Amino acid sequence: MNQNDTYLKTDDLVRIYGVHHRTIRRWVQSGKVRSIKIGKYYFFPREDHQPTTVGVIKNPTYKGKNAFELSKEIIEASKKGNYGPKKIKRI
Repeated sequence: MNQNDTYLKTDDLVRIYGVHHRTIRRWVQSGKVRSIKIGKYYFFPREDHQPTTVGVIKNPTYKGKNAFELSKEIIEASKKGNYGPKKIKRI
């Protein structure tokens, strides 16, 4: 097995997760993904980004709330008429 078989490039992760390359860079800096830096390029272990492990990163949270909780909060606010840029409570 050569390096191409065991490691992915940043562009590969962009395609897998559907995010911008800056997001991948932030994940590296925050430690959310393991990486190896060679020169100015990052390489990522392929086993960390298989279909069974992808959901770990694809289910992000925002200030401790997952997407389901946030959408539920927005639906409740819209039912009460408290939905809009100035009316919804900032998290």
